[in-house]
Amino acid sequence: MATLEKIRKRSGLLIIMVGLALVVFILTDLLSSGNSLLRGDAVNVGKINREAIDVMTFNSLVDERIEIYKQQSGDYSLQNASRKDFADVIWDELIREKVWGSYMQKLGIVVTPEELYQRLKSDPNIQQAPVFKDQMTGMFSDALFQNYIQQLQDNQNNDQESRERWRQWLNFEKAIREQTAQQKYIKAVELAIYVPKAFGKMELYNNNQYFNVELVAKTYESIPDSAVVVKDSDINAWYRKNKQKFKLEEPIRSILYASFSVTPSAEDEENVRKELISYTIPSEKVNPDGTIEPIESFLEAEDDSAYVATRSDVPFKREFIRESQLKDQDTIFKGKNPGFIHGPYLVDNEYKLTKVSKVKFLPDSVNARHILISFAGAQGSQSTRQPMEAKEMADSLLAYLKENRNQFDSLARTLSDDKGSAVEGGNLNWFGPDKMVKPFSEFCFTNNKGEIGLVLSEFGFHIIEILDQKGSERALQLATIVRELQPSEKTLEEVYAKASRLASVASDPLKFEQEAAALGTVIRPVNDITPMQEFIVGLGRNRDIVRWAFNEDRKVGDIDINTSEGKSYVVVKLTQIEDGKYRSLESVKDQVKEAVLKEKKAKMALKELEDAVKGASDLKTIADKLKVGVTNARVNFTSNIIPGIGNDPKAVGYICGLQAGLNLKPYEGEVAAIVVNVKSIEPVSDTGEYDNYTKGLENAVKPFVRSQIFESLKKSANIVDQRYRFF
Repeated sequence: MATLEKIRKRSGLLIIMVGLALVVFILTDLLSSGNSLLRGDAVNVGKINREAIDVMTFNSLVDERIEIYKQQSGDYSLQNASRKDFADVIWDELIREKVWGSYMQKLGIVVTPEELYQRLKSDPNIQQAPVFKDQMTGMFSDALFQNYIQQLQDNQNNDQESRERWRQWLNFEKAIREQTAQQKYIKAVELAIYVPKAFGKMELYNNNQYFNVELVAKTYESIPDSAVVVKDSDINAWYRKNKQKFKLEEPIRSILYASFSVTPSAEDEENVRKELISYTIPSEKVNPDGTIEPIESFLEAEDDSAYVATRSDVPFKREFIRESQLKDQDTIFKGKNPGFIHGPYLVDNEYKLTKVSKVKFLPDSVNARHILISFAGAQGSQSTRQPMEAKEMADSLLAYLKENRNQFDSLARTLSDDKGSAVEGGNLNWFGPDKMVKPFSEFCFTNNKGEIGLVLSEFGFHIIEILDQKGSERALQLATIVRELQPSEKTLEEVYAKASRLASVASDPLKFEQEAAALGTVIRPVNDITPMQEFIVGLGRNRDIVRWAFNEDRKVGDIDINTSEGKSYVVVKLTQIEDGKYRSLESVKDQVKEAVLKEKKAKMALKELEDAVKGASDLKTIADKLKVGVTNARVNFTSNIIPGIGNDPKAVGYICGLQAGLNLKPYEGEVAAIVVNVKSIEPVSDTGEYDNYTKGLENAVKPFVRSQIFESLKKSANIVDQRYRFF
């Protein structure tokens, strides 16, 4: 309560929020200094509250987050994310840390060690982790949790991996601490939200009081554009008056581009096919000394894995495939013997040449037993031993068991980390080929009865003994030479020549259009590109073009030939640079002209309606003068659309403020000028109880406030983002 009282006394922000209709929590940007980062400051990615963030520190944080993502997702080549994605996350976290942190410090909001511990252990990831669950009860154990943290701390200097695990834990604690402090602040803000009874009554009437009206409307769209004169002076005046509507939050660029796809030609495809065919025929090569050396064909090759390794884009796969599992074109290999070759054949974007390398009969089911030696970080592991420690232990056990198999049962019961099978002496009973994880299954089904060996899986190290096997199915080891279809240098040069030809005339708008059409491409506009934008419509991810457009030396009219993920050459022309606080009049001239046109039509419609009202005592007379009909409607304050007229919340608000009866004073709405006769106002059942409405308003306001608090703090902070120079 003391903290809450302190916030209430010290935070003018809360008073402003409550005072402005309870929903506005937006601070002004008076403290913002705009582009305060010097253009020559080439080592910083930006500043947060005047604190510089240097690129080396920032890159280190990004690299760290990428490594964590790779380990957790298995996406080691970043197929599903980009470096820029992680830069966005880190930047947002830094803003939260420095902006929130500063504000929390000013308000005296802290998170005690006990609060932090309670939040840590209540985190869903912690609660669900098997390592923290009591083996007897299956419930979360405080003792195991505390012991885990203590071991991380005690072992932090053992090796690099231990240091990394401790550092990651500290980062997790930091994130939870910041999150807890922020939630305290948000809760305090929410407690300051109060909806008066009068607002509840107003909400009742807004939702339930209906107005039955008839009206005459002169719509603005009924006035032809040709009847309106819009001068440059009108446009300039409107722009100056409404300039705030065109405020820019960040710089923008606009471009025109034309794309030339780079795809393999028919000649490229035929060359790949011929290359694969050549592998089926014995050949020879002439050595530098003039001697002739024979080159064996794929059929003659005795070591298929070596033959494939030197010719294929995809590594040789040693696995055996059961004939019942062969699919699509591979079904042709059923019943075939070693040496049978099929191909070249096209699959997706790859040509393949496949040889039956080996034939083997695999069991249908296996009976095996195992001892699992797990380690910290393995799936489902409760162990604290390090991977190398687990490997050494497993190697020692394997060597011992090879000489003392009669000890397998007792050692499994006492040492195996798979508690489910440990009580059975490690026995897993009979299982099929798809029952176990792949490395485990491969060992059991490709080796013979009686084999004992060591296998690594996501669960740890398995010492496996094959007790028995039954059933038999023919399986094939297929050696496949795979060549991906790629455009040749010749094709690349031809496509680049087209792009160069178009770029050479791009400075002339007419020739640009004509040449693009002649070359079989189209020119596409992309407007309002922001500095950290990554996707360009029609091109996908392309930070190169964005960085090019925002280069400090760039000028309107500049032209470039870029690549888009290696799939196309892109001719780019810069058409707009907006670095000011507001959009230039030139860039919004068409938009401003439309606004001026609408305003002038509104005045003309209002004048026509005023003239029609003169001498009239009913709507029918007015409608006849305007040659329009009388519209009937039933609306309330929450309505936006007036049937027969259109979307006009401004006119609806006007109607809901009238008393019953004829009102012949013309009103200028959003889409029409109107005169209204309120035929009746439906009564509202008002019991004087408005709790449901006040609570409804509170519930509607709170999510909005929660979403706006951080945005408000960001607006009040001095933030300069120049990451676009590096990412």
